[in-house]
Amino acid sequence: MGDSLQELLGEDGAAVYQRVRQELAAGNEKVAAAASVGAALFALHATAWAERESRAAGRTVTALDYYNSVVIDAKGEVREGALNALRAGVDLNDMVPVVDISAALPQKKLSNKDVLNFIRGLVKQQNTALSADGQAVFSILPKDVRHITYSSNKRATASERKVREASIFSIDSLLKNAVLIESIPNRKTAKKPNVRAYHRFYVPVQANGKMRTVRLVAEEQNGAVTLNPTDVNLYDVIIEKKTPRPLAGISPVIGTAGSLYEISIREMLSGVKDTDGNSYCQIAWHGSDAIFDEFSMDAVGSAKNGSANGYGIYLALNRELAEAYRTKALYMVDIVGDSILRDALPFQEQHPLVQQSLLEIAENWSSVKHGKANAGEILQTMNGEAIYGRILSEIQAAHGKEEITDEIHKLASEQLYEYGIMGREVCNWNEPIIVYYTEPDIVARYQHKEAQVQGQFSVLNEGSRLVSLFEAADESTFLHEMAHVFYNDMERLAPRDVETFQDLAAVEKWAAWHEGAADEYRGTPWEKEFSAREAAILSARKNGNVQEEKSLIEEWKHERFARGFEVYIKEGKAPTGRLAAIFEKGKKFLRAVYHGFTDSGGRASAEVEAVMAKLISVPEQRSLEQTATQSSTERSFLAEKETLLAQHKKWNPVYTVRTAKKLAEQGFGEKEIAAALQKHAPDIRNLPNTDLRQNAAARIAKSAAGSARVGQQEQEQEQKDIKSW
Repeated sequence: MGDSLQELLGEDGAAVYQRVRQELAAGNEKVAAAASVGAALFALHATAWAERESRAAGRTVTALDYYNSVVIDAKGEVREGALNALRAGVDLNDMVPVVDISAALPQKKLSNKDVLNFIRGLVKQQNTALSADGQAVFSILPKDVRHITYSSNKRATASERKVREASIFSIDSLLKNAVLIESIPNRKTAKKPNVRAYHRFYVPVQANGKMRTVRLVAEEQNGAVTLNPTDVNLYDVIIEKKTPRPLAGISPVIGTAGSLYEISIREMLSGVKDTDGNSYCQIAWHGSDAIFDEFSMDAVGSAKNGSANGYGIYLALNRELAEAYRTKALYMVDIVGDSILRDALPFQEQHPLVQQSLLEIAENWSSVKHGKANAGEILQTMNGEAIYGRILSEIQAAHGKEEITDEIHKLASEQLYEYGIMGREVCNWNEPIIVYYTEPDIVARYQHKEAQVQGQFSVLNEGSRLVSLFEAADESTFLHEMAHVFYNDMERLAPRDVETFQDLAAVEKWAAWHEGAADEYRGTPWEKEFSAREAAILSARKNGNVQEEKSLIEEWKHERFARGFEVYIKEGKAPTGRLAAIFEKGKKFLRAVYHGFTDSGGRASAEVEAVMAKLISVPEQRSLEQTATQSSTERSFLAEKETLLAQHKKWNPVYTVRTAKKLAEQGFGEKEIAAALQKHAPDIRNLPNTDLRQNAAARIAKSAAGSARVGQQEQEQEQKDIKSW
């Protein structure tokens, strides 16, 4: 890092640079080669953004504070929870009780007024409840009564509305059994200035044999106690959009009053989406030689191995295993994991839902139907693999087949699915494989660089982001993913800062998709990428999938901005002379990566490039704290210094002397000038020890003051001479 950059960044910014460079150096050879450029741009942004955050928050935010909000994983390790907002510290394997709300189900249709009056009664009681994990103390405020009554109720089906009403009537039990899963800062401070953050708590409930997951949304007010437990107020009760699961016939396994049994947090969150629409858990992977927008059971059995492990869509829990099977695309999918028959587990260790389904299936086995055996006794002696084998044998015998064919596997899969079992977990290469009996939802598709995933930007828990660089990453990858972070920064700060709001508006106007927008990328490295994105948007529109279309258009904006930032660096035109060396180096790297392409398609407008420039441009006065503590002498020195650097790009000792003289002419004393020189003159700061810096600064300050006095005396004498004429 050059002296000019170090001085520009300040102590905190320089520390960020060193840390990021070290992290990037741990990546592959190409990532490590470009580490200095990536680290410099990141540190510049961290320093500039800290100033914006300080201004918006009314308190000092440092570059190191910003650095701590971004996790850089240059080794490409895929982390559980990296793609969602699951709160740090949540153990997905922890058990939570299912709350029985059957008794609270309304016997007749209730009016909103009935619910409203009930909640008002709770407010009058002024009761509080501690969450099961000890993270929060709940209360209900008068201002939230109407919101709790009406909000999510508008979108609920008739059955969901009944469960919701029963949940509200059982709210004390729900609050006491709730677990905090996600916390997000309030991003609509203009609309709700008194709210600091929103918290999502979850609790499983059962009503007349069917289980649902209930989301309890709570507000944390500004000024609330933030140490555990946090004081929060209940804001909404939401029934998650999940397929109800049958619970009939399952015996209680714990003695907690009002609870049927326990399930894991992983099971409770199965199929549940976070604030950004991503799954909290139950992620699996599928490698393929085809590119598609959704899975189809029509393609099952077309692989060369047919249905070797069953009839269904094959998913790996280990990403690397899925990578081994893919030639064109890798799909990340969302699965329902609590309804899986697991080969390695004995019957009694299968999920209770699976146990119940298997008991019902076994009742139709020939020996059981004829009273020769008991279904439960048979199953108790078998593991999942043996049970699946028995199901195949029963179907084979019923159809008079001599051997187990793909058709028998298909019938077995259909039978399991009919009874609520979504798939089967087998082992392949000592790694778990899910043979899934229905089409899983695609969360993401990766096909960059000939199906090699280079990098990934993800939102972690509250305020934290993850940049992952994988094996195929090159010199451009970190710059691309870093641009995603910058975009996310603008989205978060825009509601609280006018400048950022205007910048984001300019970016979104330029980045917006319109039909035919992909044509701009013809002849560029990203022609196929944006053509595929546009085709996906048009397909979603044609199929009437409004939500998917909206999501794809939003993704288009983010990717267009990130590619635009790459082009901005590739052009090599630095916003200030002091950044010229960084941009020149970045230009060389990017032109080497995209050496076969000369077309400038995808370049941002001048207005947006100006926004990009601001994102990495650092004012001399970097924080509220510095501004407050700088003397008038320092501010004058820095202003002159900035002017000189803009003209000459590089500092030398002549400029130190010249600037010292100007300060003296403005009336500043020797000690003030010497202090400013020691802090801000590059040549003085580069001297090897304190004594030398002090002596040099004092000598130059004395000379400057003397010259100023001589000049003043000459001017006074001239004025006297004029008067005497």
